[in-house]
Amino acid sequence: MNIPLACFGGVTIIMTSSVHYITATENHHDQRIDNFLVRHFKTVPKSYLYRIIRKGELRVNKKRVKADYRLQKGDMVRIPPLKTDETVSPRKIPTFWKDYLNKSILAQNQDFIILNKPTAIAVHAGTGDAFGIIEILRDMHPAETFLELVHRLDKDTSGCLMIAKNRPALLKLHKMIKSHEMTKIYTLIAHGRWPKNLKFVDLKLQRGGLSQGQRGVKVDAAGKSSQTSFILKQQTYALSMVEAQLHTGKMHQIRVHASESGYPIVGDKKYGHWEADKKLLKNKQLQHMYLHASRLVFEWEHKKCQFIAPLPDYFNLLLK
Repeated sequence: MNIPLACFGGVTIIMTSSVHYITATENHHDQRIDNFLVRHFKTVPKSYLYRIIRKGELRVNKKRVKADYRLQKGDMVRIPPLKTDETVSPRKIPTFWKDYLNKSILAQNQDFIILNKPTAIAVHAGTGDAFGIIEILRDMHPAETFLELVHRLDKDTSGCLMIAKNRPALLKLHKMIKSHEMTKIYTLIAHGRWPKNLKFVDLKLQRGGLSQGQRGVKVDAAGKSSQTSFILKQQTYALSMVEAQLHTGKMHQIRVHASESGYPIVGDKKYGHWEADKKLLKNKQLQHMYLHASRLVFEWEHKKCQFIAPLPDYFNLLLK
């Protein structure tokens, strides 16, 4: 069976019984070979793609490689005939999501897109999620040969999300995040009256199982240091709006820091106060997690850039 639809550097190839050779470009540099195949052969089952790597049918520079091999610019990739009776149906993305994301774009240039991610949608496809933000954007912009997430936000977190439009920009932005040249500011609403003097949290976090078999992170002396600064912005008798700045980027960091400090984020199903949420969020309009990536600040092409994602309406509704 012929396998259609493979796109490399803007050139679409109809895969037949022939062997094809592709030269890795700058946009493929440092990409894992398995991700390279999955990204470009969407209708071919992943199990089949891993099989041709494992059996050595796929070669890079005439040599066998493992699935975690990272491509280098100029690598010659030999793609064998793709013959399988199994295909994966292309995912259908509702027009609603395309229209919504189109209106959510805060800024873009030749190097990146910054959008205001809505809550309740993952940044990429995974278990239980047929598609995410990155798949929607790729479907919206088929002519873009490179679109990759610069960082991630949890499914129930809203706000500033950055997507790179070329590999050099992706690598540069990753380096900026690692060297703390990019400031990430979040806004949250927590249960309780957050003390004004609670301004900094430093805890060692370790990935591990939580109650009821959930995956997450927990405080552990053997874990890695995680640091967040907090500033109290507003309070009611039982709730606090707080601004958080990440100094490290550990999984669920702000959520765990707030919870461990005794002020869990409203609507956090993993680390939150379930009984309090049940009483507070009876109105369906309010049933969200109250964590929002509100600002990104960094320098790009010798100019200081600041991108602000307005708070969702339900933040203000909750505080009324």
